[in-house]
Amino acid sequence: MKASELNTENVVVACDDIPVTSISKDPRFWFRSGEAPSADHIDTLAKALRSGRELDPILLWRECDDTGSHTGRLIIMDGHHRTEAYYHHFETHRVDLRDAPLVPVLVHECLPMVARLVALAANTKDSKPLMPAERNNAAWRLVRDSLQWTGKNWQSQITKLQIAHASGVSTRTVQRMNKVFKLMTEAEHIPTGEWWQDNQWKVQLDDAWTPPSSEELEAMTNDAANAISKVLTDAKLKRDEDVLTVLCKVFDPWRLKQITAELWESDVLDADEEFADTSIVDRRRTARTPVGDTERPLDALLRAANDDEGSNFTYNPRRNFKGRVDTFSDDALSLD
Repeated sequence: MKASELNTENVVVACDDIPVTSISKDPRFWFRSGEAPSADHIDTLAKALRSGRELDPILLWRECDDTGSHTGRLIIMDGHHRTEAYYHHFETHRVDLRDAPLVPVLVHECLPMVARLVALAANTKDSKPLMPAERNNAAWRLVRDSLQWTGKNWQSQITKLQIAHASGVSTRTVQRMNKVFKLMTEAEHIPTGEWWQDNQWKVQLDDAWTPPSSEELEAMTNDAANAISKVLTDAKLKRDEDVLTVLCKVFDPWRLKQITAELWESDVLDADEEFADTSIVDRRRTARTPVGDTERPLDALLRAANDDEGSNFTYNPRRNFKGRVDTFSDDALSLD
């Protein structure tokens, strides 16, 4: 099947009410981090059902093979949380599932790869949209599943533009994913499935690249820091929240959160009092005096850390900090 033969506009959709027990799940249509739906989100939807509210129809795909022959299964494309909420609701009201209670659905009839495009697009727009890292991973999986080596050349069942539109990532990123997957396949390297990790792997393919020495690395990082500082200065971005916005545009927010957590939990910051004398830490821990009743984001972050159990430093916005920051709560570091 060629990409030119796939048209997501010609998908047949039918609205219906079907027994909830006739709905199947397939890992190909689960795009979120983790292996199970969010219990909190399921509970929120179940409460909506109890209050008499109607949920949006569950998006289903009438499964078929690449030739269009149906298998008989109805697979969730979008609506895993809604499906679990219905089960929770029926269990709470002691509804016998053998009585086949009905739920509203939209059944899609299309080829497998089109179904995955439609499902991914729906998941990026629903009430619990995918995080950037989840969208990247979903696009990365579509690239790996659609690209095939024929023995003479590479062919894809779907276009880069289709993947980009469905996932919400840029076409440039999808193009890079294609390149990385081809190189991985040629090197017989198995992808991890995490795009940010697999994207870094391509650096190892360049035989001319060698790790820089400590002196070279310091010079490179200093040059990069000076360049970033100049850009921020020229753009007159001085507030912490503006700098954070820039970082979130450069890095995936989830990865930025992980980097921040690793910095605070590293051995350097976990050393004794001597770490407070280092210039970088001392600068970042220098007190910001609140203006009026307004507290700057960095102050709020440090105050949240101070309130967290396990921290043993005292927050004072009018002097430098003495003592150690041992832990940050997830809430304090959350960028989601």
